[in-house]
Amino acid sequence: MAIFKNSRYKGSYLYSDINNRDIVHLDIMQEVKFTPQKDDLQIEYRYNDRLDIIAERLYGDPALEWIIMQANPQYMLPTEIKEGDIINVPLPERVSEYVGEL
Repeated sequence: MAIFKNSRYKGSYLYSDINNRDIVHLDIMQEVKFTPQKDDLQIEYRYNDRLDIIAERLYGDPALEWIIMQANPQYMLPTEIKEGDIINVPLPERVSEYVGEL
């Protein structure tokens, strides 16, 4: 398993279990929080939207979908977001502080 450069798991250690499956050591996972802020974009979730598509469109990297999920703590899973819901999307400037230049 690879850890991509913009993953929330970057800097974590990988371990293999007895079946040779990769496991991320979560204790070392970076603690980055993207709590909602008043300057966030407010996007109406449309039919066929997905967080990775939104992340690709705004940040240039679909792997950054986790940032959008963190900015919307009312949802536990992306599948809970329904058409017509308004979601918070952090501005690229906020995201670039963590991941570098977008």
